[in-house]
Amino acid sequence: MRTRKYPTKQDLLDDLAKEPGATAPVVAGKSPLSWLAIPFLSPEREPVLVLFADSPEFNFFVESGRTEAIVRMCWGYCRLIDYLDANPFPTLRNFAFEPAPETTGGAGVFGVQEPVSELAVPRFERVRSFNFEASVG
Repeated sequence: MRTRKYPTKQDLLDDLAKEPGATAPVVAGKSPLSWLAIPFLSPEREPVLVLFADSPEFNFFVESGRTEAIVRMCWGYCRLIDYLDANPFPTLRNFAFEPAPETTGGAGVFGVQEPVSELAVPRFERVRSFNFEASVG
């Protein structure tokens, strides 16, 4: 999910002002104008974690293949974490999460967002939860 491409910054700002609960003004150069959310899935295709990113640069995640490059890096991260899960350090352990009830409601998808369906969502081969803890001793 990312901010969809807008022809002008003013068009984006106009749509943001229409969003439910929009109260904070956008501060030039400081407020995010582009957002990205990439889920990481378990082998069973359940969400394990989500990478959130934002940028004050207009159309940042829809220009010049940035999202594609970030998703490729996320796949590499999955391989690294799977490797650490298979070959753990003695002082690092991934603890399983207990399943929680699903939540309902909430704001949902905003009108300024779009799914990025042409990219494969990063998926772990081994990891089913992301709850690493280091122990010293």
